[in-house]
Amino acid sequence: MGEFLKRFNIFSKNSRFYTLLILMFALCAGYFYYVFSVKFYKSYTSIKVVSKDIETQKDILKSRRLISKTVDDLGLEVDYYTKGLFYRKIDLYAKKPFIIRDLKIKDDSFYDREFEIEFKDGNFILKEVKFPVFNDFDSESIKLISNKEVLNSPFISFRLSPVLRENYKKGYFVKFKKRENLISSVQKRVEISQSSKNSSILKISYFDDDPFKVKDFLNTLIKNYKERLKKEESAKISKLSSFLDSKIKEAKREMNGAFKRLKSYEDKNSLSVDPSPFGFSIGYEEELRKIKLELNTLDMIKREIKKGNYLIVSALERKYPELSSLAKEIEEKLRKKDLLKEKRGELDPEVILFSQKIEKLQKTLNKMIREIQNSLYKRVSAIKKVLNQKSEKLSKLPKKEKELIVLRQNYDISKNYYDYLIKERSELLLSGIKDNAEVSVIDPPLASKEPYKPKLKNILLYAFLGGLFLAFLTAFFKNAKDNVVRSVNDVEEFSSLPLYGVIPFVNDHRLYNKIYVTEDIPSKYKEAYREIKTNIELLDSGWRSKIVGISSTIPGEGKSVFVSNLAATLAMGDQRVILICGDFMLSEIHKKFDLQNDKGLADLLEGRVKIEEVVKKYEKMKNLYIIPSGKASENPHKLIESKEMKLILKNLRRYFDFIVVDTTPIDVTNDSFVLLKECDLSIFVLKSEFSQKSFIRRIENLSKSFGLKNPGFVLTSVKREYINRLSYDEEYIFRKSE
Repeated sequence: MGEFLKRFNIFSKNSRFYTLLILMFALCAGYFYYVFSVKFYKSYTSIKVVSKDIETQKDILKSRRLISKTVDDLGLEVDYYTKGLFYRKIDLYAKKPFIIRDLKIKDDSFYDREFEIEFKDGNFILKEVKFPVFNDFDSESIKLISNKEVLNSPFISFRLSPVLRENYKKGYFVKFKKRENLISSVQKRVEISQSSKNSSILKISYFDDDPFKVKDFLNTLIKNYKERLKKEESAKISKLSSFLDSKIKEAKREMNGAFKRLKSYEDKNSLSVDPSPFGFSIGYEEELRKIKLELNTLDMIKREIKKGNYLIVSALERKYPELSSLAKEIEEKLRKKDLLKEKRGELDPEVILFSQKIEKLQKTLNKMIREIQNSLYKRVSAIKKVLNQKSEKLSKLPKKEKELIVLRQNYDISKNYYDYLIKERSELLLSGIKDNAEVSVIDPPLASKEPYKPKLKNILLYAFLGGLFLAFLTAFFKNAKDNVVRSVNDVEEFSSLPLYGVIPFVNDHRLYNKIYVTEDIPSKYKEAYREIKTNIELLDSGWRSKIVGISSTIPGEGKSVFVSNLAATLAMGDQRVILICGDFMLSEIHKKFDLQNDKGLADLLEGRVKIEEVVKKYEKMKNLYIIPSGKASENPHKLIESKEMKLILKNLRRYFDFIVVDTTPIDVTNDSFVLLKECDLSIFVLKSEFSQKSFIRRIENLSKSFGLKNPGFVLTSVKREYINRLSYDEEYIFRKSE
């Protein structure tokens, strides 16, 4: 799992350049997207509503009818714009060069297409912006030439009203939007919320591609909302108002007639009677008339309810609050049912449930009206009974005085009833005016200067995250494909074994066939081997001498060059060193030291020669001796596993300080581990930009399996750009070897 995650390292030497390049490109792309994308601006307005049913008012404000009216008032079905640098759209809503009116599109394919309008020789020319790959029209059939301000064709017709008197330029563009789609889109962009749970203040927000369009839309929406409320209030009181007007006319005629009859009777008979002792009946008569008016009003309400007009009940909220509340609830459920029915159909279970609830509420409303009427009828009977009992006192008066009192009472009753009707009508009208006046704007909308979206910081953040994701993918595939060891970090990432040293890359390839640490070369190469020598010396083997085993994974990793120069470095001083070539298959050591390979270790192990015959002194150094591989006639595996091999190593410990053993690459044969088990430490050679990373893990696993002592690595041929750590770190070496 660790190796898998390491492949995502975007700051490794292999990936950091591509990472920076991808991130820079992503940020630049994000910035250009922001510059050339369509900007949306948002604004809001706050209004105070008087209705207790806030949710219904929200539905009205966002209703299709109100939105449609607002869209029509502002002419939003046509987009006006021009184009700037790189065809960037520049909206002309606030600076329209002309206005398209009476638009009729006869071919639906004309919607959402880009058309250019040119002014030429006093005429306006409408033509489609050509994109040959996608164009479905014949170019001649869509080139429509107007005659001054009127344009008519088989596809489209409209009236064009110029705004500018002159200086028309080329490059005016229009796009016609389908009404249904436009209204749905606008509805989605309108948001309505309450400032708090029980607040009567609504916050209405809207966003569009022009700040002035947003401001005008909100202002027009509120204006249309007020007009709608006014119409609803008028419709609500119109029936009741008409009913009261007719009753007022009747009451006025009755009052005038009563007055004339009273005046005529007084003048004719020259009588003057005090009616106050008999005024008890006036109050009852007035109450009786009011009750009859109320009964007539309730009959009218029942007729309107049958027609589905519940608004009239709302007009009686002051007198019948319970009836009004129930009527409003029915209205709200009817509105919700219609919306649901439009979306899901009449047979939807929820629509059916709404119908059942509405029917139940309607029955409750009718029952309440009947109960009120029955109560009023009982009161009428009681009043009539009282009037019949009290009229006996009046009957005892003389005829003329009795008639005069009756005439005066009739006039007083009709006048008071007329005044009562006038007062009722005034209160009804004032309630409507009050309700409409109380819809007030708290915060008027403003034209925003900063776009609502896209936000530059958000675009750059998304671009950065997208670039980062792409950088991770690039690093993953690059690192997965690139399985080559290059630097010390690569070795450290894949293994817990110590790194004994780093050998810099040698530019002069001729030196690879020589013991170049003895040549006149830059000191950094010699210093690298001396550091490895120091690391070896610091290891405690438990013996006076140390056996150092050298191997690699495959041929070509520089094992022979390394082992030859390491042996020479160890011999620079007073310590005696012998180099044994145990690589019977790919022997190269004798060539490096310019020696013959006719007799060697193989011959010694097979018993054909004595040890004195195969040990050869390197003439250029007084303390360095070499045993070439020789030529094995038998199975090399048997020779390496033989007791003689172990005995030779044991005897050599008495005469030499360091015994350096060169073994066959482990990919050629696993025999090397048999020999390496006899060593005090085992060094595996890795070549920068050649060895595979998988070699490291394989060597570590095999070292543990065979129980090697102090296994570790040396990285050779490392170029300057891959040397990112000092090759010698004593604490590091011993910490990892513990």
